[in-house]
Amino acid sequence: MWFGTGGGSLGRTLVLIHLITVGVVIAFFFVHFAMAALMKEERPALKSMVTGEVDAEYAEHHHAEWYQEHGDEGEPLKAEERFALPRIVFRTIRRLGLRVHQARPETFGSPYVAGIGLGLSVLAGFALLGHGPGASGFFSRLGAFGVSEIAPDYVAANAYWSPTLESNLSSYWLTWAVGGIAVGGFVSALLAGRIKFGIDRGSLVSSRARLGYALIGGIVVGVATRLARGCTSHHLSEAALLSLGSWLFLGAVFIGGFTSAFFFRRLWR
Repeated sequence: MWFGTGGGSLGRTLVLIHLITVGVVIAFFFVHFAMAALMKEERPALKSMVTGEVDAEYAEHHHAEWYQEHGDEGEPLKAEERFALPRIVFRTIRRLGLRVHQARPETFGSPYVAGIGLGLSVLAGFALLGHGPGASGFFSRLGAFGVSEIAPDYVAANAYWSPTLESNLSSYWLTWAVGGIAVGGFVSALLAGRIKFGIDRGSLVSSRARLGYALIGGIVVGVATRLARGCTSHHLSEAALLSLGSWLFLGAVFIGGFTSAFFFRRLWR
């Protein structure tokens, strides 16, 4: 909704979902307000959402069968058996943090299997969307929308950017493709135990230099993708359609990659 939906069916659907969500939140607010301020007998239930505990009188009145089974003489609930929303949220975040901190990645999978999977992904993209994978087009359009918020006249007069404003980001297929890549990559890395915070660098390069090189490299790649009219994934799709220019691009990528690795390999020791 923040990017604008142009009044299409997607926009109307998002507005409807938003209004329903707001209504549910307001309804729950009044329910909790009544439990806290108006209905004295229900206050223990509201407190239990935070503490995970209720007094014996409340348990006996509202959960008679459970109270008869456990009662005062029964064994008290263990800490992990007590449901309290803040405790559940904290426990979930803590487990995720421990998993990230103690990440022990397994061996890498077969690159040949990954290559076959990539080819099948390209095929699925053409079959379902009519497009192969890509990414740089989304960031170019995102930049156009961002600049248009500050200088709309400049973007409208720009022959390269102005056509991208004819449709909104939410209806652009690459928006969903890039979002899927991000979510899928995160879930895959999480399941494989490969999420770990840090800066990958060689012993001869400082963290500050590594971040600087990454920034410069990202800018160069961004400009190059616009000059080449697409990123590597786009040209991979075009190569599947036997585009000569894309085959030349992929050849240049491999030659440039191997050449750069030869000259900079010692920095990663």
